[in-house]
Amino acid sequence: MAPSLPRVGLLLDAPVLPRWAHRIVWQLAGGESAELAVVVRNAAPRRAARRPSAFRAWEALDRRFFRAPNDYAEGVAASPLLERAPFLEIAPLRRGGFDVFDAKDVEALRAFDLDVLLQLGFGPLEGEVLGAARHGVWCFAHDDLARRGVPPLAWELLWGDDATETRLAAHTPGGRRVHQRSLAATGRNSLDG
Repeated sequence: MAPSLPRVGLLLDAPVLPRWAHRIVWQLAGGESAELAVVVRNAAPRRAARRPSAFRAWEALDRRFFRAPNDYAEGVAASPLLERAPFLEIAPLRRGGFDVFDAKDVEALRAFDLDVLLQLGFGPLEGEVLGAARHGVWCFAHDDLARRGVPPLAWELLWGDDATETRLAAHTPGGRRVHQRSLAATGRNSLDG
């Protein structure tokens, strides 16, 4: 008998994802390395922080002169990949800058017997939701809290850093653990590399 695949739940703000996140969902939906057990859509997403005007101007020039055919931040519809998975809509409570799930929503998630919740939406999470899956809530971190409002990888480019780090971290009731760190050369001219 073949071993069962890990059961993964996705936390999303919308079914349109940046290209890099769409690629992850595409791999999950293929069902070869994990089972997409539930998709949780944020019923009350936060409004995106308005980027500083100087950054918006730089970003417009960057896209005009260096736009790559597969822009990492371009929105791609993920709905066709998600249509076979059950959906939940959850409106998180906001407490001190964190998104907190109501106890009934956490119980609804636990009913899916998840191994991992993969966070590709919602704000920073706190509370019982961190224990809703056996191995916690996993998320990708490209920056620290001081850099919010600017897309991942932008500060490294602007500051001329040689390398850019991305981390895959698990958040559980017991704390935070980094599972994987990846370093890549920072693009010299554009966010698209």
